[in-house]
Amino acid sequence: MNNVLLRLISNNGATIKTYSLEVVNEDSGIALGQIIGILIFVWWILIGGFSHTLLVGAVLKAHKISPTRGSNFATRFIH
Repeated sequence: MNNVLLRLISNNGATIKTYSLEVVNEDSGIALGQIIGILIFVWWILIGGFSHTLLVGAVLKAHKISPTRGSNFATRFIH
């Protein structure tokens, strides 16, 4: 175990209070922050998949309702 000494010092350099902190290294599996990070990552993957699904659906619908090249206003006068 590691001990850390923490001193509060006033503006004139005098020590106000001294604390001795003990650093404990406990590895109890996955920390809460890591779990939250994983959940946020999965959430963004789901949102991204959903958005791409909507995008593909919109492109396919636009392709279905768009006119063919022969009946397109822009290319009708060229043929």
